[in-house]
Amino acid sequence: MILSKQIYDGTRNRPLLHFPKLKGFLMTEQEELIWQEIQSKKKKESRAKALDITINILLLFTVGSFLFSPCFQLILRALIVHNSTHFEEVTFYTRYTVEIYQDMIQKVNMIALFTAVLCYIYMGTKLLKNKENICPYLKANIKKYLPLILMWLLAISIPVVTIIRGANEYDLSGHPYMHESIFSYMLYPTCYFFCGAFIWKSKYKKGLLYLLIISSLPMNILFLVDEWITKLPFFIENNKSAVFHNSNHYGYYLAIGIIASFLLFVYEEKMSLKIFNIISAVLGTTVLIVNNTLGAYIAILFVLVAFIIYSFICNKKLLKLSCIALVVFLVTTIVLSFKYNTILSSFITLSNDVGMIASDPLESDSAGSSRWKLWKGTVSNLPKSPLLGFGVEGLLNTHGVGTPHNELLQYAEFFGIPVMLIYLVAVFAVFVTVLKHNRKLNSMTIICFSISVGYFVSSIFGVAIYYTTPFFYIFLGLSYAEWLHINNK
Repeated sequence: MILSKQIYDGTRNRPLLHFPKLKGFLMTEQEELIWQEIQSKKKKESRAKALDITINILLLFTVGSFLFSPCFQLILRALIVHNSTHFEEVTFYTRYTVEIYQDMIQKVNMIALFTAVLCYIYMGTKLLKNKENICPYLKANIKKYLPLILMWLLAISIPVVTIIRGANEYDLSGHPYMHESIFSYMLYPTCYFFCGAFIWKSKYKKGLLYLLIISSLPMNILFLVDEWITKLPFFIENNKSAVFHNSNHYGYYLAIGIIASFLLFVYEEKMSLKIFNIISAVLGTTVLIVNNTLGAYIAILFVLVAFIIYSFICNKKLLKLSCIALVVFLVTTIVLSFKYNTILSSFITLSNDVGMIASDPLESDSAGSSRWKLWKGTVSNLPKSPLLGFGVEGLLNTHGVGTPHNELLQYAEFFGIPVMLIYLVAVFAVFVTVLKHNRKLNSMTIICFSISVGYFVSSIFGVAIYYTTPFFYIFLGLSYAEWLHINNK
């Protein structure tokens, strides 16, 4: 190997000569040791850089896989129908659609688990090698890591209360329809939130947001084709749910896509991208009006109004476009209401239901599409096991009370009030952190935060289910990621 050697003038300490020399021929023993040390350091740096790149690719692939999963399910169903010689064999009834979706998400979960375990090993190795420097830093910045600690506390608490209480029939295997066991509820905070929390670069978040929007377009377009032009064999007829099992579940997915589209419209500088995002937002809103999921609609409305307030207080440059986004959303709703009396009639029904509950809460079981009955049944039974809960779907077969259509009540019913409070504190720890430091965070983080807030609002009227809940944990992690890595040594 050719090396360079410089001869220095001792008085001025300047190089006089510069010529190549052969390694091992003119090098002294000390120079040889220094050379080996430099080469060893370079190899370690190269290996570390390669490992970092591999980890980032795995994280993006894992999160991207889940964001793309509804579109992949659409492709899968279309191919099954297209390749079938006997259409009767692949008639899309509910049980069949549940099974193929469950199988696909199970594979995505395995990818998430593999990626998270690899990242934990990688981080653990770094901590052990640098514990003298890192441990004091972690102690000094414990507040920064509070959401991660709370998420792990949530994951650990779930098997603990299950062991103390004793597992019920669905705890270990999951309900046949909801397909969530205690392991699912442990996977969400330790894998999906964790993966999202380690994707902090703005360009990566932007890419994931566009993946979400672009992959939702075929679904939304085909939904309107099925509604307005011709029935498609890979959608369940008259179910208003596309590839999802229930129209409400499709509503959760529509909500995060619509919020992402509207806020990217606000933040994007290129006119072509603004036009693309507003078209995507209008398309998604159109589908949501037909789909008629009131909880998702309320969540979007809440986020758009809250974003206007945020723009007025923190960034007045965004105020005009924020107002335009809200106006477009409301105008689309009004125009489509001439054909579809869905959302407006749902608001009227909601008003009547509130009046019914206020006048006689004990005899208002039909209120909120029977949600009031579920909420009332859950709350009335909680005192029987407030600390440990009843397990996954624990009230279904024992007391005839199904999933309560409120995720806070769902956590309380399944795992007890303390676990529900840990979940709530963990979520709000992220929300408060982002709100407190919002001026230091980039626009993509604010969009991810807005999506997670929107999903949380919709979850007050919804259920945690295997193919939508990870969306919330992913975007919650993406919201937290930038603050986690700011000034991180």
